Amino acid sequence: MENFVKQLIDNNIEKKLIDKLTNLLSKTKGKFYIINPKENKFRFPYLLYIPNKLESNTLILHGNNLAQEEGNIMNIYSAIFETTSSAGYDLVSLNQPIIVPVTSNYIHPANNNMHEFFPMQASRNVLFSSDSSNTYYKLFDQINNMINDCKNFVFEKVNTTLAEKIICHGFSSSAKFVLRYATCYPEKVSLLIAGGFGNQAFVPLEKITIENKEIELIYPIGVKDINYITGRPFDYHNFKEMKQFYFIGAEEDENNDTAFNFRHTDEDIKGIYEKVFGNIYQNRFDKLAQIYKDLEYNNVEFIRYPNYGHSGTPGIQHTTELIFNYRNL
Repeated sequence: MENFVKQLIDNNIEKKLIDKLTNLLSKTKGKFYIINPKENKFRFPYLLYIPNKLESNTLILHGNNLAQEEGNIMNIYSAIFETTSSAGYDLVSLNQPIIVPVTSNYIHPANNNMHEFFPMQASRNVLFSSDSSNTYYKLFDQINNMINDCKNFVFEKVNTTLAEKIICHGFSSSAKFVLRYATCYPEKVSLLIAGGFGNQAFVPLEKITIENKEIELIYPIGVKDINYITGRPFDYHNFKEMKQFYFIGAEEDENNDTAFNFRHTDEDIKGIYEKVFGNIYQNRFDKLAQIYKDLEYNNVEFIRYPNYGHSGTPGIQHTTELIFNYRNL
């Protein structure tokens, strides 16, 4: 990480931010690695944390919540802090390996200013892009390659074989990223944790009837066209087997819901979302939970914390307990 700190200095990053990072690194009982792009595998870097003493061989996938435009060195900076302070949650304290894909947030030239190309949330226009020259083309294929690369890297460094299944953990934008990945590849995930997720968990259906009208549920609302991403039908069995934990604060509102104000998605998605869930934020949470209950998804929890807004909820303690229960020792 010494080279990365030097790059921050060379890029005239504020001293207080550099000091914050060096202080963090001095206290962390493990090492961070920046893994650069590899030809035909992944086109952007990922961050990997390996603790000095592994207490679990289960890899945690976490999204990059505070990403900036593509190529900005602060994307790596934010990825590091995602492992230590995601909504106040210190993942490195679990002493298990963590991977954070260093995604960005930018407007793709093919889109107008209304609809952002938003890799850090795995938005529809990213996953369904046919532009093979784009950095995030076939994004989830790249994530799968990163995970495989990470497992090989950890084995080479500490002679430890990582568990077959991973844990997906995210909050806010990073929650949307990991829940969308886990929904596409549930056979690879033992536990999904998504906090402050804008009530955007998938409806595990291809269509739904609302007021006698049939509505097709496309990505990222439902699973109608997930086969475009994965090359296979949606895996209902493993999705139902995967443990899922979703939580929000009771004081959250539309300002935390990027699907409703469609700043990071397409207008047609907003229209479908409104038809299915309505236009009241907290009611949408209840409707989502009811759908899962009606479908008998008994391995899914929806928790709303009274008197909390978008961050700082007590979900952290529950998250710790879940990870302890679902990780390999």
